[in-house]
Parts: sequence; C-alpha cells; structure tokens
Amino acid sequence: MLQCEPKACATGRVREYMTRKNVRLLFGLAVAAAIVVGLALWMGRAKPIAVETVEAARGPVAETVTNTRAGTVKACERARMAPPSAGQIARLPVKKGDRVEPGQLLLELWNDDIRAELSVTERDAAATRARLTARRPSRRSQGVSEAQVSWPRRAAATAAATSPGPA
Repeated sequence: MLQCEPKACATGRVREYMTRKNVRLLFGLAVAAAIVVGLALWMGRAKPIAVETVEAARGPVAETVTNTRAGTVKACERARMAPPSAGQIARLPVKKGDRVEPGQLLLELWNDDIRAELSVTERDAAATRARLTARRPSRRSQGVSEAQVSWPRRAAATAAATSPGPA
C-alpha cells in the first residue's frame, strides 16, 4: 500500500510527488554511474613513461647514442630491372641486402634449350663452311664466280644471326 507525506495527501498530488521522487532517484543514479565510469577510465589510463630531460647546450660530442628500438631503414633509391626475356630462374647468386658491383651477374635464366639450339646452329655453320672450303677450288677451276661461292656462307651467317630463340 502506498503511503505519502501528509502534505502531499492533503492536496491530492500523490502521483505528482511520486513522479518527482522517481526523477530525482533516476538522476542521482545517473550521476553516480557517470562518476563510477569516470573513475574507472581515469584509473585504467596508461601510465606515462618516465624520462630524464637535460637542457641542450653547445659543446663537443662526448658520446653517441644508439637507439636499438628504431624502425626499419628503407633505401631511398630502388632499381627497377627486368630480364630481356621471360623465363624460369635457374641460378640466383646474390641475396637480398648483398652489395653488388656494376656488371655482376644477378640472376641466370634457364636456357638449356637456347644453348642446345645455338650449338646445333654453330655445328651446321661449321659444316657449311667446311663444305664451301672443300668445293671452292673445284668451282674456281670450273669458272664459278666468288659471289656464287660466298652466297651460301652469307645465308648461313644470316640464318645463325636471325634464328628465333624460344621466349
């Protein structure tokens, strides 16, 4: 059963009195909650790091300071490079961070097929040269011109120079 103060009951304002009381109670709880949250945040904050400060003055450098917790030093110059043709890397003689000299081999692409093709072409060119050398005296004796004899040699050299290699 609800009881009210005599003054509130006498005027018939029981409902208004209870509403004011509830508002005051809720306001007090909100203030208390805000204080608790504020204290929890203040107590849980990060503690400042203790540092020793010294006033800077002119003078000789007596010692150097090494910062072991420094970040990563990045190169300010980078070389963008790419091999002239695509392929699989067969050998990589340098590693990241190595110093290199101008002209030093950085990587070698797999080229066994190109080497085999080159040796076949060189062998064919040598055989053609040998055939031309063997035939040269007989053609001269038959009245064949030097241009007719040198044509196969030029054709073999052109074929060797322009033979397409696999990419």
